[in-house]
Amino acid sequence: MTGKLTGAFVVALLAALGLSGSWREREVAAEDKGAPPAKGALPADLERVPGNAVGVLSVRIADVWVSDLGKAVRQKGAMEIEPWAKEIENKVGVAPSQMERLTMVMVNAPHESVVFITTRKPYDRAKVLAGVGAGSAEEKFGGETIYVRRDFGLHFLNDRTFMAGALTDVKAMMKKADLKKTDPLAPAVALAASNRTFVFGVNPAAIERLVKNEPLPPQAAPFKALLKARSATLTFDVGERFRADLKVEFADAAAAKAGQKSLEAARKVGQGGLAEAIKELTRSKAPAEVLELVRAVEASTKATPIAQKGDRVEASLEVRVDGKTLGAVALELVQRVRVAAARTQSVNNLKQIGIALHNYHDVHGAFPPAAVYDKDGKAILSWRVLILPYVEQDNLYRKFKLNEPWDGPNNKKLLALMPRTYAMAEREGPKGSTFYQVFAGPGAIFEGKRGTRLTDVSDGTSNTLLVVEAAKAVPWSKPEDLPYAAGSPVPQVGGRDGSFNAGFADGSVRRFTKRPKDVVFHALITRAGGEVLPGNFDE
Repeated sequence: MTGKLTGAFVVALLAALGLSGSWREREVAAEDKGAPPAKGALPADLERVPGNAVGVLSVRIADVWVSDLGKAVRQKGAMEIEPWAKEIENKVGVAPSQMERLTMVMVNAPHESVVFITTRKPYDRAKVLAGVGAGSAEEKFGGETIYVRRDFGLHFLNDRTFMAGALTDVKAMMKKADLKKTDPLAPAVALAASNRTFVFGVNPAAIERLVKNEPLPPQAAPFKALLKARSATLTFDVGERFRADLKVEFADAAAAKAGQKSLEAARKVGQGGLAEAIKELTRSKAPAEVLELVRAVEASTKATPIAQKGDRVEASLEVRVDGKTLGAVALELVQRVRVAAARTQSVNNLKQIGIALHNYHDVHGAFPPAAVYDKDGKAILSWRVLILPYVEQDNLYRKFKLNEPWDGPNNKKLLALMPRTYAMAEREGPKGSTFYQVFAGPGAIFEGKRGTRLTDVSDGTSNTLLVVEAAKAVPWSKPEDLPYAAGSPVPQVGGRDGSFNAGFADGSVRRFTKRPKDVVFHALITRAGGEVLPGNFDE
């Protein structure tokens, strides 16, 4: 699942953990719960899970909604959460409080997923089409209707369940799966059907197939035995106690013994991660409740036995927490995850812009100039306008008058139509403005009135900046970017903490956790300066 839909369902998934929801909506009454499936039958979403897929995730969202955790989060972070919940409803077409279960099936790879939403009451099909299905067209397949947008598909299974994802996978899952008890994902499906709050199941054999052609890094060696497991499930339940249960099944006792050793190694890695998290939370002055819970998890992790029982290995972790602590932790987590999600979206935007610039280069033999110039040599439009056809905005491009300034009578009206690719979720500027800018000046890729060719980037495309997140937003169609001159201070980039994402001339995107030293920054901007960069310049 890609683009807008991925973001929507990630947000919905977080809602399942009690991290979002419209706090003013009434709680779900018991009579609102959907009718259970016939005895022995699986719900419409779970009966379509292929037993040999890579993995499956199931979360009972509305159950968490009415839990102490959900209530605590809504009470503690109403102002933070309400807009986010509304965003979920707009993008998915269903409010978090009405999502009985979210089921995500990782089909062939983690990024190739189909998501099912099951609601407590019949959903409004028009709202789902306006949200998830925006821009799709109706298509018939096997006598059924699918709503298609390029390689994306949306299908309504019944009045309480719909699925969306990669078109080929949606088509494949329109038929019920012939799930057998011996299938790798059968245990996870059974747990999800038993109404466990959170269930995650993986197919180790499928993961092994995915990585078979890629050498495992040395640090992964202690965990190789886990790839020989037949199945693995992880469940979470939240009440007065937070409980996590892990069960890994192997072919025989010998394989299970090796798997137990791998899980002990994983525990040590996890303890190290928790110790680092405590240091970071202390440094960032996180709420005391957050530190308290992480320390409790650390202590429980150390005390939890990892037991081999024949051909199985099991472990259970339990931490006693109150609603106040859970609310504080969840709110802190949602804030951090929102930042992370926004940064991920910006990475995707920069990748799309980089691809567009390269496609422009393929067609025109060079990157676009930083600006379009009029007959008098005055810059009138940005390079961002020139690459519109390469970010799927050809119709918008045709509306521009390329001989008129960005703020002319015709072009100024188009400011409000800025493509989403130019918008940053993490930081919001004035309407119609963007933070995605290039360095323009002598020695940079964007220099003068002629576009630069890849062959002119002798410093190496992986060492030369193409597009960055600037500190100040500018009107997206205005020919305004970051002015560059050797010997002068490099303009400000990124947010207040100095971190920023940057797209390089090879199409890659990297995150800088802090602003590089000026000497390094200058070397990254110049295309043919011959400088030698340190190996960790982006740290």
